[in-house]
Amino acid sequence: MVRNQFRLFLACFASIYLISLYWFQFQMDADTIGYISAAEHYANGNFYQAINGYWSPLLSWLLVPFILTGFPILLALKLINLIVAISCFIGIKKIIENLSISPKYILLGCIFSSIHILIYSLCYATPDVLAATCWIWFIAVACKLYTQPSIKLSFTIGIIAALSYFAKSYHFYV
Repeated sequence: MVRNQFRLFLACFASIYLISLYWFQFQMDADTIGYISAAEHYANGNFYQAINGYWSPLLSWLLVPFILTGFPILLALKLINLIVAISCFIGIKKIIENLSISPKYILLGCIFSSIHILIYSLCYATPDVLAATCWIWFIAVACKLYTQPSIKLSFTIGIIAALSYFAKSYHFYV
């Protein structure tokens, strides 16, 4: 029952996001231009110009295939944010499952976080939701590692921490 409700929630969230995209498709901030510029440098092979100390590279790396195929960049950013938001909800679900909390709270946790994730991922084309999703998955895997220790999960946590660092470099210090 909860699985079907969760799938329905994800479908509703994606539908609301895609409908709202019409009004927010050109919404961006000053940092968006920096990420797009870095992605274009990566796509053109100008790695020395792409690397900088201000913008973390993960979002730019995710944009490169879209740039190479000629897909509209702002729309690509919004679609990446949609995929990341859905991944964030799946991570929240995993945390609640790994902590053995009642399944009815899965939907509740996702509904409460959906408003913030929806607004932020539509209004800003920055890797903040991506970085938050990395940490949600870090916590989800850490909870599972606590109950079921394994080398594979330890390696997975290291990969997630590295992705988090590449999403926002200040995660190195957390």
